[in-house]
Amino acid sequence: MIASISHGEEISATVRIDSLFWDCRVEGNRATIKYFEKVTILKPAGAEFGVVTTWSSPLVNLNSFSARLLDAEGKQVYKREKKDMLKICGFGQGFEVYSDECRYYLDIEYPKYPYSVESTKEKELKSLYLLASVDLDYKIPIRTAVIRLSHPLNQPIRYRLYQVAGDPEVEDKGERRTLTWRFADLAPVKEIFYCPPENRMGRRLALGAEKFTLEQYDFDGLTWKNVGLWKRKLGADPDSIEGQRPASPVTPADARRVADSLYRAVTKNTRYVAAYVGIGGWQPHPLAHIKQRQYGDCKDLTALLVSGLRSNGITAFPYLLYTNDEGSTDTSFVDFRFNHVITMAIIGTDTLWYDPTCSHCPPGEIREDDEGAFTVVATDTGGVLVRTPLSRPQANRIVRVSEVTADSLGRMALKVRAVLSGHIASGLRAGIEHKNRKELDQYIADWLVGSRAQLKVTNYSLADVDDITRPVQIDYTVSCAQPLDWINRTRYFLPFFLTSRNAYKEVETDKRETDVWLGYPWEVYDSVIVSGSLLSASGSVSTPVDTVLSYPWVRVAAHYATGDSVVTASLTQTYTADVVPLSELDDFKSYISRRRWVVDQPIKFVAKTK
Repeated sequence: MIASISHGEEISATVRIDSLFWDCRVEGNRATIKYFEKVTILKPAGAEFGVVTTWSSPLVNLNSFSARLLDAEGKQVYKREKKDMLKICGFGQGFEVYSDECRYYLDIEYPKYPYSVESTKEKELKSLYLLASVDLDYKIPIRTAVIRLSHPLNQPIRYRLYQVAGDPEVEDKGERRTLTWRFADLAPVKEIFYCPPENRMGRRLALGAEKFTLEQYDFDGLTWKNVGLWKRKLGADPDSIEGQRPASPVTPADARRVADSLYRAVTKNTRYVAAYVGIGGWQPHPLAHIKQRQYGDCKDLTALLVSGLRSNGITAFPYLLYTNDEGSTDTSFVDFRFNHVITMAIIGTDTLWYDPTCSHCPPGEIREDDEGAFTVVATDTGGVLVRTPLSRPQANRIVRVSEVTADSLGRMALKVRAVLSGHIASGLRAGIEHKNRKELDQYIADWLVGSRAQLKVTNYSLADVDDITRPVQIDYTVSCAQPLDWINRTRYFLPFFLTSRNAYKEVETDKRETDVWLGYPWEVYDSVIVSGSLLSASGSVSTPVDTVLSYPWVRVAAHYATGDSVVTASLTQTYTADVVPLSELDDFKSYISRRRWVVDQPIKFVAKTK
């Protein structure tokens, strides 16, 4: 997210943060953090920001909490304490079936506007591993914000500001150093479509302790190498027996078959869910535990797969990353900010990647949000920065052949075959999983024709959905509610009607401050074949000129041909890169316009002269 002034002007009329204060004191392996926040709700539309939330866990104590409701004159209406909050424990989020965190909620309302909500709380971190970052990425404006960090001089804390400028005031007194950051008039933020992963982490102060202990696991020296070593130590299986390494499979082909088979076994036999207790959010469970219960999170499934690969003589390591749908790893600032773990295997001269949380990914292919991610491979000798590879456009492909039969009145019947591969196929497989027939029919109809009201899917069939090593094939028929437009004795047909004409319409190009992130490389090939009595009833057929659009990150080619009984059109769109640099934004704007022009070019069927 990045700041947007126009959005801020709108939000500022309903709610604002008058004051935000975060005060952290580091002592040994612990830290005490005091928070203060004053929010003023100006209109009913801002009332949702009067809800106060917080959390605690066995490793993070909520020592105290209080909140006050103040009227427009600043007089206290009432006060609430920790005991007045709704407390919910044990429920995880998303794929988590259990978490030992407790969440607290307090909804403070008042019928007269404006009013303010002041809240204070104190937390104690039982390990400096948990000292991660201070969030300044709010959807409402902040008038003033102060961050204060106090630590012993012999216990340095690294820091880095993102998406906001400001040097700290530094005060050394005795054996302690105090750093203070002050901010004023921070604009609210909003989502920027197609924002690169490195800009999704938001406005924040990142922190990292040089030394800490998490239960019995000590860390000393904030380097990527040490991060990898510590993660390996944390993930060491208590039941593993060190000994002679087993022999590798005879050939790389044999090793690949073994690796693929192990990956299939893990994804088939182990469910991707999590139950977090203690440090279970960061440490894999013992292998025996995972095998017995047949479930686990990303760390567990990767531990299971890495163990299986190594026991078969295949070099393999866990790979720590931050998925690109939520953010990225800053390779120049060492920390422990990861949200996912996958598997890297080395077979011969090839590096293979497996994400055992993805039951829809073929062996050797990772999830789309794993692609192009910079982070750490936890090798036997320490952490190594690596970037996961981007797939080729041809690996993520839609090949769509549409047979259009049109009669002399311009009425159409469509028969289409679409073949999906790579991430596109995996996405469809994931989308239709666990749907009943009615839900499936609606999902497929939306996927095939979208919101085009004049088109209706009348029948469809799916092939190779269950075989993740093969493309998904969809055969379907489509009816059209309206005949082709008839203007001045000419029928107009848009051949690429199944291709969106408004690709990337959500991209904000005015005053944009970030690159445009296109995601994984992909390709769509559309072939359209038109036949029927419309051709024999036409005196002439006029097709658009062949067109090629070429940029460093995309190539579009349209081709047309006419014959005695058919007219054909093809459109190939190949996105070769994941990012459009900000310096090429004008070219991107030109591309959007030119591509729309290509898609909007009609084939003209001119009636015979009577």
